[in-house]
Amino acid sequence: YHPFKFEVLADAGMYFETLKESSGSTPTKKTIKPEWMVPYITAHCLDEDDAADAFVAKVLETRKDQRKALQKSTPADIAPSMANVMTTMRTLLHKHPCKEDRGLKLDVDTKDPALIQQLQESMKGATILFAAESRGGYHVILEKGPCCQSLYKFARQVNIGVPKEEQWITIENNKGPLLAIPGTNQGGFVVKCATEMWQEQVK
Repeated sequence: YHPFKFEVLADAGMYFETLKESSGSTPTKKTIKPEWMVPYITAHCLDEDDAADAFVAKVLETRKDQRKALQKSTPADIAPSMANVMTTMRTLLHKHPCKEDRGLKLDVDTKDPALIQQLQESMKGATILFAAESRGGYHVILEKGPCCQSLYKFARQVNIGVPKEEQWITIENNKGPLLAIPGTNQGGFVVKCATEMWQEQVK
């Protein structure tokens, strides 16, 4: 579950529609149907200690900027501040995943059986930690290991000359890749757990 994602989108008005009950009345907000909301989880554990250190540094930095602004007679209501403390902490938490036990995430944007078979052939011997079938393909987490060399080679081959937005396989090795959650609704498709299927196919 990725609570910060919900809060950002909600603050931006993504999950609400503005309605007016009558002419000249104050606009009201109505929640959009829950199936429009797509929750995600982070692929890696998060490091609370690193996030706490970053939070303290952020507080000190903000306070320093605030003092400078106030010394220049900047009105207090527009001087730097940390009004949304919990939001800031959650943001920093998701920016600091644990440094150990990171896997690779495959974002597979196809369900073509032939392409999936070719991909799985390039992953023989891989240890699949998690896989989910999304509306347009699969999210797969695997341990880093000997199979990665053939996997990267396969990805390079199929992506040669293909615009990035049209590539059907992406290998994510960043800090916080996100995963669809089995059982949730993604654009009318119920996300399914596919871990056992992928584990079986790459044996």
